[in-house]
Formats: sequence, structure tokens, C-alpha cells
Amino acid sequence: MKKLIVAAIMAVALNAAPSLAGSDQSDSDNPDSNYIGVFYPRIDFRGDTGNTFRGMGVRFGSSKANVLGGELSVFKVSQDTGSGAKTEFTGITYDLKLSLPLSPLVAPYGLVGLGRYVLEYPQTVYRGNSNGSGINGYQVGFGLNVNLSIFTLNGGYTRRRMEFDSGTPGDVEMRMQARTFDIGLAVHF
Repeated sequence: MKKLIVAAIMAVALNAAPSLAGSDQSDSDNPDSNYIGVFYPRIDFRGDTGNTFRGMGVRFGSSKANVLGGELSVFKVSQDTGSGAKTEFTGITYDLKLSLPLSPLVAPYGLVGLGRYVLEYPQTVYRGNSNGSGINGYQVGFGLNVNLSIFTLNGGYTRRRMEFDSGTPGDVEMRMQARTFDIGLAVHF
């Protein structure tokens, strides 16, 4: 996972290098941008009433013409299970985002993507497949960006579906669904 995060940071940095070096065009002539941000997700698993996972995540992204973009997200959320034990849910996702700028200030968006998820109970770790690696889920969602100069505030809803078949009782396939509400702040460069 560390290698993937480093690769994503390098890709965003290399893509941003020409804009950081300066160009003849003004920002209004070149609406392409890269961004990095933090977000605070609240995740509820379907059928698991009253147990909400909360935590933090980081986003790296790039958009073309402020309409089409790609975003890499890494998050970790947890929930107290009592007696000092925690259940943790970790994910790394890549989403394609389509925005519809209604004004320079407001842009609703939709997203679709793939993810790698790990669910850790106090005594058990559920991973994606028998060797514990690979894509094991997907997500769809929507949200709203509020653009404030180089900063963007956003709020969104994402529905995630995932499968675990490693670490589960009897190594049987376990399918889960989760809904995520998040708020975040990003800086564009």
C-alpha cells in the first residue's frame, strides 16, 4: 500500500510540475488542476445499526477543464467495540469523477471507482482474496464542491460494495455494503 501511495503522489507531482513552473496562460485560460486534501468520513455498514465508523482520509486528484477527473483516496476509520478494543476499516480507492460546474462557485459531481478494503476486528482480519491483495470492491457516489479560490470544500455520499474471502470464518465469501458520508477540504495547485 505504501508503494501505491508513493506512486500516486509522484504522478500528481509530475502532472503538476508544468503548472508550478509557470506558463503564459492565466488560470482562467487553463482550468486543469491538481489537488490534495483531507476528508472526514462517517461509514455505516448495511444491517449494522447503531455502529458508525469515523476517521480520516487523504485525497490526491487531478481534473481536466474542471469537468472530468481522477482521484486516489486513502482512509482509515474505526469504531470502539468495548473493553478498549477497536474494529477498523481501511480503504484505498481510485475514482473517476464527472463534475457539472453550475457556477464558478458550485459544482455537483458524480463518481464511480474501484477499491481495496480491509476490515479488522479485534481477533480477525478480513482481506480481499486468499493472498490478501487485489481489488475487492467498487463504489458509486455523488456530492457537491464549493470552490473558494485555491480551496474547495466538499460534501458527498458514496455507496460501497465489497467482498472478503480471506480471513473470514471458513474462508467463505462474505459480501458487505456500506454507505459513506464525508466532508473535506482540498487545496488546488
